[in-house]
Amino acid sequence: MSNNNLFFYKGEGKIESQQLALSSERTVIIRDACSELVIDGIRNIEISHKFGNRLRLKIGPKISFYPLNKKIAINDTEGSIIITIIDTEEQLREFETIADEQTAKALKDYIHENVPNLYTKESLNQKNLNELREIKENMDDLANSY
Repeated sequence: MSNNNLFFYKGEGKIESQQLALSSERTVIIRDACSELVIDGIRNIEISHKFGNRLRLKIGPKISFYPLNKKIAINDTEGSIIITIIDTEEQLREFETIADEQTAKALKDYIHENVPNLYTKESLNQKNLNELREIKENMDDLANSY
């Protein structure tokens, strides 16, 4: 199963209001430990805090969903958008891994595209996420100093 992480929040820190615009009308599935809600024909999802610590998911123009648990992952999975309400530490680690892998891939692509003479794909594949972030920060610092 192919997962493309669109949004991941592990219940810590502030969420700025964020809009996920989908490329076409999609099926959105909200899953928690005991149930699944399926909504067809959705073009966007808005994520924000509402009423203090409670999370608000506005799905399309007419549906708002307020999960009791703030930990959520939104993934594009085989053509559907799956919103998972994370209930266990095992699920949390699974989604952290998906998000970290996607971030690492994006950083590798960015670094290799901008400084291919300094880093080969092979050398970047040997670096962990923190090392990749440090390389990008150094690149940004250098770019800002000129």
